[in-house]
Amino acid sequence: MNKRTPRVAGQVMSGALLLGMATIVSKVIGTLQKIPLQNIGGDGVFGIYNAVYPFYVLLVAIASAGIPVAVARLVAECEAAGDEIGSEQVLLASGLLMTVTGIAGFFAMLAGAEQIASWIGNQHTVAAIQSAAYALLVMPLAAALRGYDQGSGRMTSTAVSQVVEQTGRVAVMIGLLLYYSHLGAADETIAAGATLGSFAGGLCGLLTMMIFRWREKRRNRSRLRKRPQLGMKQQAGAIWSWIRKLTWTALPICLGAIVLPAVNVVDVFTVPRFLLQQGWSEAEALAQFGVYSRAYPLVQLVTMVASSLAV
Repeated sequence: MNKRTPRVAGQVMSGALLLGMATIVSKVIGTLQKIPLQNIGGDGVFGIYNAVYPFYVLLVAIASAGIPVAVARLVAECEAAGDEIGSEQVLLASGLLMTVTGIAGFFAMLAGAEQIASWIGNQHTVAAIQSAAYALLVMPLAAALRGYDQGSGRMTSTAVSQVVEQTGRVAVMIGLLLYYSHLGAADETIAAGATLGSFAGGLCGLLTMMIFRWREKRRNRSRLRKRPQLGMKQQAGAIWSWIRKLTWTALPICLGAIVLPAVNVVDVFTVPRFLLQQGWSEAEALAQFGVYSRAYPLVQLVTMVASSLAV
């Protein structure tokens, strides 16, 4: 038996434990952030936020769900075969794919904000929808980098970036909540500031991953210089081939990942519209939707911790 096997297995187990703990911490932070959101912003802001957030989660899932797993799998296969060039090509392919899908999702959400608001039945959500769209510029690329590091056996960067992302998101969200509330801004403006925290958190997570990536390349600089270089045409063909593999590998995972966000979107479509039909105004309907959403943080906290421990 290879003497390195126990050590490698130990590294994998410790990395998985670290990643699991970081997932629990980040999910707890992300769930508990709704408490100050409701207490500072009130039912109206909370209702707008909870009406918009499911669309953001759904688009992020469509744009990036499955890619980290697919990237990790393909990179791990390349690493096992000693194909360092292949690993780098997977990273380039996933980065290109995620950048394109993220930008497409950003413009779709930004341009379609009024249409989405009409589906909800409330034009007070337009600004928050447009604000949430910016996160799609950074979240998918961060997901690709995390998948690459996981496939290479480096879990620390993913764990740290997840916690940094959630911490940055909540910090910016609370800061903007306090700022706009102090100014006496309208509920839709306060909610737009709160949703902008998703972009700030995603940017923090992306920058964290890029710092880890830069440190890794610097550490292996001399070895990377000796690596044979491919021609541009050959490199482009290889990357396109990896993009196809990534797409087909990630597609089933993505379809499974969008089920829960899609169900949450159904609530957004039905509850506010039902309240409007009962004679409530748009502002009152969103405030009542905020009251309806109060129990979610506690339920999500219990289920998220349980699912994280199960993994």
